[in-house]
Amino acid sequence: MKKFNKKALNVMTTAALVASIAAPIAVSANSDNLVEKVASVADDFDSSTSAVTSIIIKEKDIDFKDNDTFRLTLPSGVKWKTDSVNGNFYTAGEFIKDDGTIVPAGSQGTDPRFEIVSVTDQDLELKIVGFDAALSAGKEQVKVPMLFEVDGATGELKVTVDPKNSTLSAGQYTFAIAAGGKTVSSVGEVKTIGDGGAIDTIRIDESTIGALYDSNDGDQEVTIKLPSKFKWMANSDNDNVTITLGGGYTAGQVSITDKAAGNTLGFSGNKVTIASADLNKVLDGDRTLKFNLKFTGKPAAPGTVYISGLAIDAESNAPYGDVEASIDGDKVNSQDLVVAKYADYGADLVVKKDIPTLLAGRANDKSDDLKLVEVEVKENVTASWFEGRSVKIEFPGSTKVVGVDVTEEKGFSNGDLETALVAAIDGDDNEVEFNVPTGNGSKKSFKAKFYVSSEADFEGDVVAKFSGRAGVEGEVTLGKVVSPVTVEVEKANVRTGIKEQELKDIVITEAEKGAFIDGKQVRIWLGDGDFTSKPKVEVVEGNLEIKDESVKVKDGVLTFDIKSESTRASKIKISGLKLDLYRSVPEGDISVKIGGEALVRNAHQDYSDNDIVAFSSNKGYNKFGDKSYTVPSTGVTTNDFDLSGSVDVGEFDKNYVKKATVATVITPADGAKTAEATFTLGSTTYTVDGVEKTADVAAYAENGRTYLPVRYVADALGVEESNILYDKATSTVTLIKDGLVAQMTIGSNILKINGANIPMDAKAQLKDNRTVLPLRYAAQALGANISFDEATKVITIKK
Repeated sequence: MKKFNKKALNVMTTAALVASIAAPIAVSANSDNLVEKVASVADDFDSSTSAVTSIIIKEKDIDFKDNDTFRLTLPSGVKWKTDSVNGNFYTAGEFIKDDGTIVPAGSQGTDPRFEIVSVTDQDLELKIVGFDAALSAGKEQVKVPMLFEVDGATGELKVTVDPKNSTLSAGQYTFAIAAGGKTVSSVGEVKTIGDGGAIDTIRIDESTIGALYDSNDGDQEVTIKLPSKFKWMANSDNDNVTITLGGGYTAGQVSITDKAAGNTLGFSGNKVTIASADLNKVLDGDRTLKFNLKFTGKPAAPGTVYISGLAIDAESNAPYGDVEASIDGDKVNSQDLVVAKYADYGADLVVKKDIPTLLAGRANDKSDDLKLVEVEVKENVTASWFEGRSVKIEFPGSTKVVGVDVTEEKGFSNGDLETALVAAIDGDDNEVEFNVPTGNGSKKSFKAKFYVSSEADFEGDVVAKFSGRAGVEGEVTLGKVVSPVTVEVEKANVRTGIKEQELKDIVITEAEKGAFIDGKQVRIWLGDGDFTSKPKVEVVEGNLEIKDESVKVKDGVLTFDIKSESTRASKIKISGLKLDLYRSVPEGDISVKIGGEALVRNAHQDYSDNDIVAFSSNKGYNKFGDKSYTVPSTGVTTNDFDLSGSVDVGEFDKNYVKKATVATVITPADGAKTAEATFTLGSTTYTVDGVEKTADVAAYAENGRTYLPVRYVADALGVEESNILYDKATSTVTLIKDGLVAQMTIGSNILKINGANIPMDAKAQLKDNRTVLPLRYAAQALGANISFDEATKVITIKK
């Protein structure tokens, strides 16, 4: 029979699914009251001084007020521990600190805390203290340890929060389940599953030492039976079912046999592993898991049996809801246990329109340049999203979310979803995380259009991945980012140390009309070497217009201005380019970078390395859907787009959209002399053509970069002592060899080679009175190739 796909997108905790567990009877929005875990206890349980769980009380929408009081009340048959011994139990006048420790007066400190006003068997009255002060993150809550003893109560044990005159939320919260008899059975987490879904570990705990042991009874049968229309199977993730002994049980005292008690299942440590193919050894039919415990001695402590790796195969007409297994056995207490929730819960992520194509590197000149397609997020089953829990929406790492437009919000109160989602956006990363607001009882849904800034050289689908503890999961493609241009060029062969070497034509084609921005500059520069003579720049296809008089080569960089944007995608051809190539350039490919403000609008620095606010309100768009960025009107000049950091709203470090290989260095310049030197991290010994020498400063690593002493690298590569110069007044080192002049200044990130400025990603440093440079730039300064062996920490320099 065909089965329908009922894969759930929600993840639900035990506390949310067991009836009324950790779910308040009365709901308000003043505080978050959360039981840390639901404990399974015997009907004569005594916590002594160690809490098995806690209730966490945390400020939510309304601040707590000092000196307000509230009450925690236990049900009949359960008592608070009141016989205080040095602050271990509850005593009037003592304090419960925010971490759950109970201390006498004088030891409470200044952090938020609750003072114990009075305590009886059932009532614990507490006073709020220390919340009026400004609180740091994580300090707006107190964990109240549940120290109690059970005196006959069974079933769910609930603590009642009575706010009295405080701002706390009222409610009842299940903190334990008490059971009489020899065993208590539980499941780690009641998961919402679909067909074939894995359940959490089932645990069978002895209530007392030796509760299941009887030397005369031989095998103790254990059965776990599913309701009709459900069958046991192994979890497909590991394809094994395991039965593990814990607590006071050990493999030497307890053995496990199959359903017929005829064959002992082998242990590995304290665990029996049953492969999926052998699952019939412990299956009595499809619905009943059956095995036996055989004791050779009485355990010294209460034992536990853990059954893990189980999954449930549901028939196509299996009912949604709780899957309740019947646990039984010779001495195992009969108990009906909810082991899973079978449901078609989850979220649908629906996109009804075609996804847009966005150009990389755009800013807020036009907000539509950043807008993705609308996605509708719908709750499949009413109340299946966990209110107050997180939803994270993750976009590609090369994007930043700068805004959202929320519409058709349903199932929430007064635009709460829009408020939460907008507040979660700050424009400086690719993730948006918010908590699902309180609903109004109807099915929840909303539609959202996100606005994203993308790194200039990013290309690919904009996939939004939904995850988090609220149960909204899935992913959907909301757009596609492409480069504004494509580049075609045939590689030329070039040699180092030669001027005016000709390059092949470079052809730049717009991805769509208007890709080059009107009135802005295009910049093209080399990673190694300089452009020299002015080339010919012409539009050979389309109707883009270039300012002919703006074409120039300055400081090795080719620039030209866009006179008028295209209304048909256009093509630019650059011909007659020539370059000078330093002797320091190693063999291999030479790339050109293509950028400029005509293409890149979201770089955090301009092309003079000045910090800028790429996104700003003076560009005409400071509102992206429901998210606004404004400039204060009271004389303050700070722009809301400015995050007071090096990278602001929507910005990236990247200032080019494309890199293309334009040439290959095939041989070094004539007369170049080869040499080889090795340096070892942390060692002052280095070699030159196999001969050991000693430096007075060692190579070292810092912040992920390897630094080399310039003087000894220069010496190793044949730079004469007289050509290694140091100007103390300017802290500048100059190296001269074979027509190459390299200069570096302590504290500067500019390396000068034959007068050309080469930005470095780290500054020259002074180490033990010696100038040191990062590995790559030490090579470039001296026209050498450098390699690093991670295993041996040896740097090899060849020229």
